[in-house]
Amino acid sequence: MSDRPIGRGVRPITIGRATLAKRLNILLDVSTAETGHEQQYKDVAAAMDHLGTPLSRGRWYYFRQGTGPDPQDRALLSNLAHFFKVSPDYLLYEDGEVPERVAAQLELLQTLRTNEVKEFAARRLENLDADSLRSIISMLDEELRTRDA
Repeated sequence: MSDRPIGRGVRPITIGRATLAKRLNILLDVSTAETGHEQQYKDVAAAMDHLGTPLSRGRWYYFRQGTGPDPQDRALLSNLAHFFKVSPDYLLYEDGEVPERVAAQLELLQTLRTNEVKEFAARRLENLDADSLRSIISMLDEELRTRDA
């Protein structure tokens, strides 16, 4: 979907504050995974200032926590999308499609987290015989598959 006109105006922003918070936090995680550098408020604020849409610390907090009023600042949301290198639709509309690179990073992060759980279990259960350990790992795999479905 895009900002195509509806009647006389532009398509209204439909993203709710909870969805925006989830997506911004995902974008921050993806950015950290891609760059090895965690984006701080000052990084985002400097970019928004440069793009002509200042972002206060309070507003950033509200955006990330999903509190405060529903987001309605089209220019700011579009500039945040530009900053994170995603389509503005992702931060403007509830039905905004998950960008392919974001989906790929999320899949990779999920795999890494799954492997961390398995490694933790293997370390904690090191005194078990190999068959028991394989059985536990198999149960963990099944539980994670069920949860992700």
